[in-house]
Amino acid sequence: MNNTLLNQPNKETIPEILSIIPTMDVVVFPNMIVPLLVLDEKIIKGVNQALEESKLVFLLAAKDSTNSSEGAIGTNDLYQVGTIATIMRLIKIPEGGVKILVQGVGKGRARDIVSQGDILQARIDPLEVEMNDIETLLPHIRSIKAIAEKMATSGHSFSPDFHIILSKMQDPEKIADFILSHLSLTVEQGQQLLEVQSQEELLETIYHYLHQEIEVSEIQEKIRNNAREAMNKAQKEYYLREQLKAIKQELGEDDIEEIERMIKKLEALPVNQEIKEEVMRQINRLERTAPDSLEATVTRNYLEWVFALPWGKESEDNLDIKHAQKILDEDHHGLKEIKDRILDFISVRNLKQDGYAPILCFVGPPGTGKTSLGKSIAKSLGRAYARISLGGVKDEAEIRGHRRTYVGAMPGRFIQAMRKAESANPLIVIDELDKLGSDFRGDPSAAMLEVLDPQQNNTFYDNYLGLPFDLSKIMFIATANSLDTIPGPLRDRLEIIELSGYTIEEKVHIAKRHLISKAIRDTGLDTKKIAVSDEVVRDIVNSYTRESGVRQLERLMRKLCSKAARSLVENNEHVTFSSENIENYL
Repeated sequence: MNNTLLNQPNKETIPEILSIIPTMDVVVFPNMIVPLLVLDEKIIKGVNQALEESKLVFLLAAKDSTNSSEGAIGTNDLYQVGTIATIMRLIKIPEGGVKILVQGVGKGRARDIVSQGDILQARIDPLEVEMNDIETLLPHIRSIKAIAEKMATSGHSFSPDFHIILSKMQDPEKIADFILSHLSLTVEQGQQLLEVQSQEELLETIYHYLHQEIEVSEIQEKIRNNAREAMNKAQKEYYLREQLKAIKQELGEDDIEEIERMIKKLEALPVNQEIKEEVMRQINRLERTAPDSLEATVTRNYLEWVFALPWGKESEDNLDIKHAQKILDEDHHGLKEIKDRILDFISVRNLKQDGYAPILCFVGPPGTGKTSLGKSIAKSLGRAYARISLGGVKDEAEIRGHRRTYVGAMPGRFIQAMRKAESANPLIVIDELDKLGSDFRGDPSAAMLEVLDPQQNNTFYDNYLGLPFDLSKIMFIATANSLDTIPGPLRDRLEIIELSGYTIEEKVHIAKRHLISKAIRDTGLDTKKIAVSDEVVRDIVNSYTRESGVRQLERLMRKLCSKAARSLVENNEHVTFSSENIENYL
């Protein structure tokens, strides 16, 4: 590598035409010493010519450095005002190109940029900075020194000795040069300073940039402090949790893994932020409580209930009308009005998936198949099935749940049914709705108003859960023997479907299709040959049953089969039932 040290020329005579060196990403000021890398052959020729003559070059900053990487810089890409500089040192690079060390000696404006003999040159007019008297500049110098002192005390100084050196300076030109060598300026900002025409304006602009620098430094320091505090807090929490984990392991109270599992389950729950915050609060309480304490047991049971509920877990309805019709006809004979209503509901769901779910109430005499019909509807829709019997219930807490302050507290029956069904849209049969009672513990029928109201039950509040739970996707089917004991507001929320008693022919048909085969299975006569004629069934219905339903008929059929089983066991004989001998058996 060829290293040549050159002497700095005097500034008395500046040629009218100087070789141009474009500078990228930097603006060189007078009195500033800057190293430059030159790779372009045309520029290198200009440097060599300057070394042979006055050793002066003209430094012009490129306007946009992003375009320079895509191709050669044109004369239109250069600013008009630049710095006249002297070449102090030149180093030739073996791979091609040169490194030069230049020092600015003054400012100039390019009148005309010309290219002569493959050398980029410019005709320049030297520019003189307007010199102000010291009294005018003194306030600006004091302001600059004051802000430099502020930077030093706040720890935002450019260098450890920046303030000390600046405080000893009195010459405005040297002060400006010293600060310019430390400021991080964009090309546009540097060019703006270079084109300033007076010392006073230069010092004002420098003060503005120093003030901007300290504001940026304060914001950066604030961001760093916030990040450091957050990091320290996270590290502190991690350290304390590890210590707590070690202590609990030594005491045999290691429930950290259980807490972590609960937190993961909570993150996976498809619930809103309000519910997550409340459950997280209970998890934190459990973490702070001794595992063997009664409070920990209560909190743990509560959290187990929360995580066991089917939040957002819905089964897909089977909306095949023919499939539903087949199942309903197989399980129950007659009941045309109810079957039509279920098929209507399936038809609506085919057209509107989030449509209104009816709240049906089957009213009729005992034994007419109200409860079993609900199970058949659930089967036809492909929904989970749950049954709640409200006969004799007098405590409102059976519906809304007990508060967790009581020992042995439990959620209400509807939340329990949701857990058993493991689905957010099951079919729930509310049995014996007309037999709800009331006493000093409250009125359960009043609590049922919220459960059976489509406008309210999407945020049903259970006292044990303490969280809103959505019951709006449930299909409710209530059963009752009479409407007289159902309160008016509750009856108003129900779609009443009355079931009349079965006719003789319907009872005979039900016995043949369902009751006889069931009685044979119940008495162990599956593989034995036993027959009950239609005439016998009709005689039993006419002479031995006085009911609207078929429960007594079912009991009589089971009694006949029991007699047949006894005859088979005692005498090894098959009994043939007829209208003449059924009186002996019944």
